[in-house]
Amino acid sequence: MSLSKFARWAIPLLGVLLVAAVGWAVWRADDAPASALDTGSAAWDQAALPLLPEPWPRLPEPTPFRDGDGRARDLADEVGRDGALLVVNFWATWCPPCVREMPALDALAGRAEAEGLPIRVLTISTRDPGKVAPFLAANGLDHLPGHTDPGGQLAHILGLSGLPTTLVVRPDGQVAAVVRGEAAWDSPAMVAALTRLAEATP
Repeated sequence: MSLSKFARWAIPLLGVLLVAAVGWAVWRADDAPASALDTGSAAWDQAALPLLPEPWPRLPEPTPFRDGDGRARDLADEVGRDGALLVVNFWATWCPPCVREMPALDALAGRAEAEGLPIRVLTISTRDPGKVAPFLAANGLDHLPGHTDPGGQLAHILGLSGLPTTLVVRPDGQVAAVVRGEAAWDSPAMVAALTRLAEATP
């Protein structure tokens, strides 16, 4: 077979295969989150909180960080506490989008505490432990903890590639969502999505 004849049938075939592959990927992305929350209620709001495809991964071990007093902690000890969903935000004081996002996280944490929502917010700053507490105080972020990852060990373990990055961890330890970049954490749609995700945990 000549090269020109081969190209006439091979190139269209490759195009069909490529379209099919992309269609399959899009279908999986749209389908998986809906089946993950088969609670008989309304369809999942993927625009508010994009969920990972199933099966959802679990946090690796260990996952060390430091609290505001410099004491060693581990995310495993925070998962599932009081049956709450864990929103773990990685940020830095030198990161403009992180700084812009902090008030929304603080508002979410404050609302969850005031209304008894099954949501806990952990903020973990990378590499600048001495600046965290002054920053939180200066900006009136009263509901956010001053946790740190001073050597970047936890960020490395989790394979984080940029800031801000937020993990949404169900009470059973499954990581249901990884949000890269800013998000409207205190919006009604987001609060509803987080609450539903927490309550759907078996």
